[in-house]
Amino acid sequence: MRLPSILINNKTRKLYKQLLNTISPHVFVYLISNDTFFLASFLKKFKLNIPHTIIQYKSAEAFFEETFIQKPNKKNISVIISEYIFEDNNEFNSLNGLDMFEIIQHTLPESFVTILAKKNEVEEIKNTNEHIEIVVKNSNAHIRLQNIIYSIYNFQNIDVQKNLNIFLGKTFLIIILLLLILCVLL
Repeated sequence: MRLPSILINNKTRKLYKQLLNTISPHVFVYLISNDTFFLASFLKKFKLNIPHTIIQYKSAEAFFEETFIQKPNKKNISVIISEYIFEDNNEFNSLNGLDMFEIIQHTLPESFVTILAKKNEVEEIKNTNEHIEIVVKNSNAHIRLQNIIYSIYNFQNIDVQKNLNIFLGKTFLIIILLLLILCVLL
């Protein structure tokens, strides 16, 4: 007799996950880097098990041109990953990561910013007054970035899960009450 209840629980769990996935936020990852070698290895290893879209830009200017036109939806999560110093700085005094961070804080305050930096640049970034998420640019950067995105997603998703649980609980209670009323009337 225990087997059918396990099947119902698994079906309920699958239905709950499907419902949660339809109302969960979508993650937009904006990757701003012109380091082709790093990007090639990074994109091969970078995997997320949540709804996401990766959008790549070669320079800070290209990112700002497009995002000023298409601002990310506030219902979605925007994670901006930028180089601290771009490889080719010949595009009319290209912005560095700290400059981008300041502009993003004023124009897109709902976004989360992470800066990719080489090991020797990390101390320079830490000496600023800003609290910036820093990831050292090496072969394990994809793991750190995945963990950062998962923690942001889970934090944002807590309210969605709470509201869904309240809705499902109220719906279940209404169905039980209707069944009880129906049984009493018959």
